[in-house]
Amino acid sequence: MDAIAQRVATYVRAHPGQGLIEIAKGLGVSTDVLKLPVMKLMAAKQLKTTGQKRGTKYFAGGRGGPRKATRAKPRKKHGKKRGRKGRRSKR
Repeated sequence: MDAIAQRVATYVRAHPGQGLIEIAKGLGVSTDVLKLPVMKLMAAKQLKTTGQKRGTKYFAGGRGGPRKATRAKPRKKHGKKRGRKGRRSKR
């Protein structure tokens, strides 16, 4: 199993951003054979992923792989709180 994990790590370094099916085709093995070695590589942080379920793409861990995009935090509005617009008083 370690030999397969090493082959997967080498393949992913050479072909980043592929899914499990493409990796299996490139290595000439079935996806069932790759599931456990890929999980072990992810646990050892040698592989990183993006996406979910069938859209999961694999990248080399460590220095390689894409960075996650960070969103800018919304700015807090300072000043007095305003009441509801269009509020009518009762007659």
